[in-house]
Amino acid sequence: MDNKLLNRNEKYIIGVSGGPDSMFLLDNIYHNPELDINNFIVCLVNYQKRADSDHDEQIVLEYCKKQNIKIYVKKVTSADYDKYQTISHNFQNVARDIRYDFFLQISKKYHCHGVLIAHNLTDHIETYILQKQRNGIVEYYGLNQISYYHSHLLGSELKIIRMMLKITREEIIEYLFHNQINYAIDSTNILGIYNRNIIRNEIQQINLQDMLLEINQKIMRIKN
Repeated sequence: MDNKLLNRNEKYIIGVSGGPDSMFLLDNIYHNPELDINNFIVCLVNYQKRADSDHDEQIVLEYCKKQNIKIYVKKVTSADYDKYQTISHNFQNVARDIRYDFFLQISKKYHCHGVLIAHNLTDHIETYILQKQRNGIVEYYGLNQISYYHSHLLGSELKIIRMMLKITREEIIEYLFHNQINYAIDSTNILGIYNRNIIRNEIQQINLQDMLLEINQKIMRIKN
């Protein structure tokens, strides 16, 4: 992971869902001798939309209890959905805003420097493919290591830090297996109900290194 993105004297939120990527991120932060785990707060959002969402939550709660890590959980209610649907009727947008607003609220409470998100190399490439499909003008190709979320409801912004953009999903699964870290699998990931899920299922046929080279070339053109 790209540890140079963190200041060891600052506090941070870690966005954890219970899935393999975020459990990998959490366990690496916990075992990093250069970081103080007391400077990190885990935040989890339970959307209560899947039958197994409470199981995902329990995995994270048990890990944090065992390692004595501070954790906050938000269980999303129908009232939350109603409030955010006044801004957007797209469920993915609503879920994102609920999630990041929660991170932002906890970040303000503890004066955190930003939130760590477990996007990996596959997410980086998926984002680029979606950008190509939309054929729009972008400020950055794929995912940037540092970006900012601007809250419509809270009127402030949150720094987003991505430390895992060079790590593959295979490396993540291998690490979790080797270290016997429990994790959950989002059952909706195998369903072709969102564009990103469709790409995720097809990306296994893509040469990731060739695609990464293409992304980096386009990023260099923007910078130049």
